[in-house]
Amino acid sequence: MAPLLMFIPICIGVVLRRDYEAESQGLALIVSGVVGGIVGWILGMLLMNFLV
Repeated sequence: MAPLLMFIPICIGVVLRRDYEAESQGLALIVSGVVGGIVGWILGMLLMNFLV
């Protein structure tokens, strides 16, 4: 699920920056997508290590 949470906001952010010239909103979506994906992977690894 984490790659999906990372992929969708990055794509929307790129489209916002390129097509709609919304620089700050596009950059915010790109950054939140990267941070959300990394946090998701870390939480997933921690949860799996905790449960096993």
